[in-house]
Amino acid sequence: MFDDPRLIFGTLGYGIGAIFSICLAFFVLFKAKQRPANIYYFLANISVAIFEISYIIGINTTDPYLSRTAFMFSTSVIFVAVFVAHWMTSLVHKTKELRIQLLTVDIVAAILFIIYLLYPDAYLLPSQAKMYFPNYYVPGTLHTVMRVIFNLIVPLYFTYQVYKAYRIETDSIVQNRYKYVFAGVAYGYVIGSIPVFLIYNIPVDPLWGMFISFYMLFFAYTMLKHELMDIRLVAKQATVYAVIVAILVSFLVLANLFNNELSSRYPGFPAVVAPMISSLIAFAIGVFVWRKFRESDMLKYEFVNIISHKFKTPLTRIRWAVEELEKSGLTEGQKKALEAVKNGNDSLTTLTNTLTGGQDPQNYSYRLKNRDFSQLVNLSLNHYTVDSKKKNLTLDTHLEKELWANVDQIKIQFVLHTLIENAIAYTSAGGNIRASLSHEGNRIIFKITDTGIGIVRAEHKYILSKFYRSHRAELVDTEGLGIGLFLSNSIVARHGGKITFTSEGEGKGTTFTMALPLTKPHITS
Repeated sequence: MFDDPRLIFGTLGYGIGAIFSICLAFFVLFKAKQRPANIYYFLANISVAIFEISYIIGINTTDPYLSRTAFMFSTSVIFVAVFVAHWMTSLVHKTKELRIQLLTVDIVAAILFIIYLLYPDAYLLPSQAKMYFPNYYVPGTLHTVMRVIFNLIVPLYFTYQVYKAYRIETDSIVQNRYKYVFAGVAYGYVIGSIPVFLIYNIPVDPLWGMFISFYMLFFAYTMLKHELMDIRLVAKQATVYAVIVAILVSFLVLANLFNNELSSRYPGFPAVVAPMISSLIAFAIGVFVWRKFRESDMLKYEFVNIISHKFKTPLTRIRWAVEELEKSGLTEGQKKALEAVKNGNDSLTTLTNTLTGGQDPQNYSYRLKNRDFSQLVNLSLNHYTVDSKKKNLTLDTHLEKELWANVDQIKIQFVLHTLIENAIAYTSAGGNIRASLSHEGNRIIFKITDTGIGIVRAEHKYILSKFYRSHRAELVDTEGLGIGLFLSNSIVARHGGKITFTSEGEGKGTTFTMALPLTKPHITS
C-alpha cells in the first residue's frame, strides 16, 4: 500500500473532499431545514461523500473482491444525479411542471440500483490493478447504462430546464443564480469525468478527480448568495473566505506530504523548500482575507456616505416645502394629500437616520429619556390613520395610559412605525388591525395583530433577519427592503426589551409583540 506518492495524494485528496462534502451538506441544511432545495442539496452532497469514501477504500484494498465490494457503494453517483435534478427543478420552481420526468428518473434509478444490488457483476466485475492502483474499477455488463443515463442524459436534460428558465428570466439576481448552476455543472462534468477514463482502460490519471466535491461549492454559493437566499448571506462573508482558506490549505497539506515523499526518496532534496513555500502562501492567504474584509467595510462606509449626503439634503428640502405649504390656505383634500407627503418624508428620514446611525460606531449611543410610552404609541398610530383609511381597514386600539419607559424617542418610534406599517401593508383591504398597550409586571407590552398574509412556520427563524423577505411578502409589497424588522429587533434589544411574533400560518394573520422595561412616571418639580 502507498507504493506510489500519487496514491497517497489521491487518498488524502478524496478524504478531504469527503469531509468537505459532509460539512457543506450540513451547513446548507441547517440554514433552512424545511426548504426542498436545501434538503436535496444535502442528500446530493452526502451521496458525493459516499462515493469518495468508497473510492478511497476500493483503491487501497489489495483483494479484488473486497475492492469491488467497496466500489459498489459508488452506485451513490446515481443518486447524486437524482438529487441534483430535484434540486435544480426546485430552484427554478418547476417541480410540479416536471413531476412526471422527476418520477421517471426516480423509478429508473431505483430499478437500476436494485439490479446492481442483486447482480453485482452487472455494475462491476472484481477489481484489477491499473496504473499505480492496487485495484481499480472494472465495468460490468450494465455499467455503461448507468453512465449514459445518470452521467449524461439526466444532468443535461435538467440543466437545459434551468437554461430555459434563464432565457425567460428578467430578474438579474435570479439570472446570476442560474449562471452559477451552469458553472457548477460544467465543473462537475470536467472534473467528474476524469476518474471514468481509467474505468474503460483509457490511461488518464484519476488523481485530479479528487476535486469533484468543489462543484457543490458553486451550488452552495448559488443558494446562499442569490437565493433566500437573496443578498442575506453569501454564507456570511466569513464562511465564503473560510471555504477559500480550506481549499488552499488542502493544497498546502498535499504540498507538504509531497515534500516528505521527495525527502524520503531523494535524501539530497532540501527539506526547507516546501515549508518556505507554504509559509509564503499562508501569509498571502492571510493578507487576501484581511484585504477582503477591509474592502467590505470600506464599501459599507461609502454606502453610508452616499445615503447621508444624497438622501438627507432632498428630504430636508421636501420638509421645508411642506412646512411652507401648510401656512397657505389649503382645502381639506389638499391638507390630507400634504399630510401623506409629510408622513412619507418623515418615514424615509427616520429610516435614513437609523441606517446611517447604525453603521457608524460613533452613533451607537442612545439618547435615553424617561417618556410616556402611551403618548409615543398614540403618535405613531395617528401617523398611519390616512394609510389605514385608504385600505378601508378597521383599526381597533386599546391603550393603557401613563405607561412610562426609558427610551430613545426617534429610534423607538422607528420601531413602532415599522410594526404598524407592516400590519397595514400586509393586510388586505377591509381587514382588521388591533393595537394594544398594557403592562405585565415590570414590562410594557405593545401588541399589534393583523388579519394579513401570516407567516408560515418554515419562515419563522428568518423574519427578524437582515434583508429577509418572504416570496409572499414581496408580492404584496414590492417596495420593502427586508431591513425594518431586523433594525427594530436590534433597537429594542438595546433598550433591554424584546420583539416576538406569533402566526398560525399562511393567511391567518400575525401578532407582533414588543416588550420593554417599565419605569416610574417622570416627576417634575
